[in-house]
Amino acid sequence: MTQPHSNGARASYIALANYLILALGLWLVAAPIVLGFLAGTAGSNSLVIGLAVAVVALLLLRRGREVAGLSALTLGFGLWTILAPFLLSFAHQYAALWSHLFSGAMLAVLAAFSLGEELGIE
Repeated sequence: MTQPHSNGARASYIALANYLILALGLWLVAAPIVLGFLAGTAGSNSLVIGLAVAVVALLLLRRGREVAGLSALTLGFGLWTILAPFLLSFAHQYAALWSHLFSGAMLAVLAAFSLGEELGIE
């Protein structure tokens, strides 16, 4: 049987996840410029979702558990980011596709982890 994490360790894990979420949000903002898909739906989606993720991550880092539901919202952003290339018809743009798939999967995993920690699920 494993020992439960102390509250300090849990807070550190959640903070680390939130910093990584912030980094992913910033990547989604920068990716259209760095990878060259700024024009069109792929670039717009990446910029909007990236800004939203970054703002939510900053709120989570600043307020923590006081702002209920933000980890669930981030999970939704992650799932949207995975589905967007197919629903918005830019899956043929490989740089945008892989940026969205990777970022969305990482967002979903980190948000699920944070949500689980916030809810006390082990």
